[in-house]
Amino acid sequence: MNQIVGKEKRLIQIPFPIRRLSVAEYHKMGEIGIFGEDERIELIDGVIGEMSPKGTRHTTSVSNLTNLLPLLLEGEALIRVQDPILLDDNTEPEPDMAVVKSYEGAYVESHPRPDDVLFLIEVADTSLEYDREVKIPRYAA
Repeated sequence: MNQIVGKEKRLIQIPFPIRRLSVAEYHKMGEIGIFGEDERIELIDGVIGEMSPKGTRHTTSVSNLTNLLPLLLEGEALIRVQDPILLDDNTEPEPDMAVVKSYEGAYVESHPRPDDVLFLIEVADTSLEYDREVKIPRYAA
């Protein structure tokens, strides 16, 4: 059986095969305008999922981290805020923050990959269960 994340951000069993998208197909869908400009989505295991809305606590936490991390890192790494990372051919999540290796020409042609990521931060005020059950295992793989 296949598992996907349902509307309530819980894993559900699907009793039939599902067609999973590649990151390239997902990008193509975005390029041709299938998704709304302000639509908050991400690709996890080939399935397009809606991201939780950004509440006040969430945005405040991300803003505070965005201001604090550069002081701690002193230019030794790049900080990406709610930008994609490419975990594999079927998974491109958008963590709240990704601290990634810095090098000349970094990430012009491709989003950071697992070897580029130094650490990730997910602010989980309303999405704790989803982040723990779905995203963290993929980040750790």
